[in-house]
Amino acid sequence: MKIYQSLLFLFITYINSAQEIAITIERKLHLVQTIANPISISAKNCQDYILTTDNGKIEQSNSECRFVIYPNHIGLAKISIKNKAGKLIKVEHFQVKPIVFSVDIPNFSKYIKDVNYFSKSARLNLNSDDLECVDLNWSTNFELITMDENNTKRLVISSANGNLNEIKDYFKILKKGNIIIFHNIKVITGANEFSVADIVLEVN
Repeated sequence: MKIYQSLLFLFITYINSAQEIAITIERKLHLVQTIANPISISAKNCQDYILTTDNGKIEQSNSECRFVIYPNHIGLAKISIKNKAGKLIKVEHFQVKPIVFSVDIPNFSKYIKDVNYFSKSARLNLNSDDLECVDLNWSTNFELITMDENNTKRLVISSANGNLNEIKDYFKILKKGNIIIFHNIKVITGANEFSVADIVLEVN
């Protein structure tokens, strides 16, 4: 009888320790480098588990079942789940993608129809599908190229948070037929630099 009781105890212990635990990324199918990625675990008694990673860091959110991971590197991130005794329960791997930014000039997608209005209102706008809200300090370095049938002018420009006041007087002298290119745009946030696509506009 004691043997059967022992076997039953071991079986119940195995079932309890083998309960299904899943990690869910809350925004996308992959993690994004450098930013906060909300993740959650589905398990009974979430407070009994500790999450660690080999790529960046993990912080617990306000909820017991929710965490935030900040991956440092592109590639893979291994997330390990351990119980409070330090026993490894589960390991999962997730792909880490680089954050993708784009820059545009609101109200001017292809053409400049009113040079005066453009010179007064033009500013760079930072976008990213990887962020719910782009609310950060950023700057850009780019080459401003102005072209017409006869000449090509180039200026190297730096801008903070999209401000283009430094070159608004330059914009005022644009003429019909000019093509301006915001070329080799680099977006800088903190210690990170990202390349984004050129902006090409024609004065109509």
